[in-house]
Amino acid sequence: MSNWVILLLFVLSIFSMLAQMVGLGIFLPIFEFIF
Repeated sequence: MSNWVILLLFVLSIFSMLAQMVGLGIFLPIFEFIF
C-alpha cells in the first residue's frame, strides 16, 4: 500500500513539473508579445 502512495506522489510530481514547463512554454511568448 505504501509503495502505491509513493509511486502516485512521484508520478504527480513529475506531471506537475511537466505542466509547469508546458505552461511556461505557452505563456512566455504571450508575455513577450504583449510587453
